[in-house]
Amino acid sequence: MSPSPVSPLFDEQPLHPEADRSPTLAARYYVDPAVFEAEKEAIFYRSWQFAAHRSELDAPGKFVTTRIHDQELFLVCNARGEVRAFYNACAHRAHPLVEGQGRRERLVCPYHAWTYDLDGRLQHARGTRSMAHFEQGAICLSEVRCEWLLDFAFINLDDAVPPLAAQAPTLADDIRACLPMHDELVARGGRSLTPPQVRANWKVAVDNFLECFHCRNAHPTFSQTLDVSRTDIRVEGIVSRQSMPASNEAGETPYVVSPDEPVQQGVFWFVWPNTSILILPGPPSLYVSRFAPVEPALTVRQFFGLGMPGEIGDAERARDRLASEFVGPEDIRLCEAVQRGLRQRGYSQGRYVIDEARNEWSEHALHHFHRQYLERLATGSDAP
Repeated sequence: MSPSPVSPLFDEQPLHPEADRSPTLAARYYVDPAVFEAEKEAIFYRSWQFAAHRSELDAPGKFVTTRIHDQELFLVCNARGEVRAFYNACAHRAHPLVEGQGRRERLVCPYHAWTYDLDGRLQHARGTRSMAHFEQGAICLSEVRCEWLLDFAFINLDDAVPPLAAQAPTLADDIRACLPMHDELVARGGRSLTPPQVRANWKVAVDNFLECFHCRNAHPTFSQTLDVSRTDIRVEGIVSRQSMPASNEAGETPYVVSPDEPVQQGVFWFVWPNTSILILPGPPSLYVSRFAPVEPALTVRQFFGLGMPGEIGDAERARDRLASEFVGPEDIRLCEAVQRGLRQRGYSQGRYVIDEARNEWSEHALHHFHRQYLERLATGSDAP
């Protein structure tokens, strides 16, 4: 017996379990402020969120701040070299303890100077020495879960959600298989200090990432650098994966991949609900990003990049130019145009284009993502 369609929270047409028979996610999920608020608790506070790279936390006292919607957090390396994550709120009166990233021997609140060690334990509380019922040893910062995928730290605000490794058991091995020199990579450019802003809902940006149906038409230079006709798309659990080989043919693209380069394919992973991991052909590299919601129609994409040690060569500069001057701006324009379209009274839902071969034309990864989204939104569960 085939599964029944997933019924959304509102009255639009439900998604069908068979993608080629299903309407798309309804427009209201992209524009309604009430939906945006509901996503916080149902999805983002209960899912694994990319937070930092090991190079940012490789010595005692080094810390990095991050946000999950309106929740402010930080990761810090303790004296034993372990990375722990905490809410960025002093246990006294909730003032944030740290900003940005840096290194501290102790965590001192800038408001009233309550002081914590690198494991979040209160070490000194001004003005409490004469308080008979003040138990300093019972006070500590609120901790959140932290797990590693290769050298990338992910955090989760919900203690009941299954571990990341259990939800994506083959992902690390798949990345290593596609990029055998992964362990040689170093931070290249590191964290994007001014991440790109997209005036669109975070799901519009994710939808755009999950398919290459638009690539030939909207990314002509990208489609000359990679052979999008040989796109292969797979979905499994919380992970979607697209891959395509380099074309190695000269054209109007600013970046032609030499057949001598060690990486000859592009691989694009998506990890529920908003993390992308990608390898581009050419010199070995790895990029991780998070589509971070800010407002119902505003998203920032926070990047962290890795490359081989040494100076950046001509091939890397050309590849960076392809991303920063062509593909990136093209995607932003596409997503912002779609967001405007989703607000039109004459549009409610569309239809997926599906190909059984799961090639460049197929939007089945979108259907998979949308069903996951509605299930999580309805149940508030992040179990796979």
